Amino acid sequence: LASFHPATARFLSEKLCIRLVADNPPESLISSAAKVWSKNRDKPDQIARVVAHIALSKEFSQIRSAKVKRPLELVASYLRATGIEFSPTEGLIGEMDAAGQRLFGWPTPTGHPDVSDHWLGANAMRRRWTLIAGLTVNWWGTGQFDALVPLDTKGLDAEKFIAYWSERLYGNSSPILMASLMNAAGLAPGSALTNPGLARHVVAWAAMAPEYQLR
Repeated sequence: LASFHPATARFLSEKLCIRLVADNPPESLISSAAKVWSKNRDKPDQIARVVAHIALSKEFSQIRSAKVKRPLELVASYLRATGIEFSPTEGLIGEMDAAGQRLFGWPTPTGHPDVSDHWLGANAMRRRWTLIAGLTVNWWGTGQFDALVPLDTKGLDAEKFIAYWSERLYGNSSPILMASLMNAAGLAPGSALTNPGLARHVVAWAAMAPEYQLR
């Protein structure tokens, strides 16, 4: 049977590694995943076992930020970080379509391309920024966002505000990012951030940085 052929195991394992790890995954991971695939060919959870092997592998732990978020992933990660009370709308779905991800509308059964080049064209990047901006200021009626509310204050030291949102978005506070955001917002060290509109924009700018486009 074709499903038991070693070439099938390698082909599908490579596809999974490309989807989960990197556009050009290590040969060692593809080979080990193919072995797990073949070993569990009679198991009902065969694919789940291969995915678990990839996720727990040394190669997976050593590779960081090698895959670009699809528009849906970008939206989901931003909503999760900001805590916006979200309701999907046709306007947002249309914008994700314009950014390159046609939900349930890709014309062939192969699905969307799994390599970064497909998601990083000039127009695609502009649409990504539009997604972040639109969610931040509720262009499509998806939910309101007040960046000051989680900090329980209407006036906060600007650097502390940016550090808080950097942690929420990235898991760390980058001095370079913080300095760039302070400069973009026209905020001096030690100044207070009291304007809700400016606060929202600062969070959006942080999510528009190149690093946030990566998984």
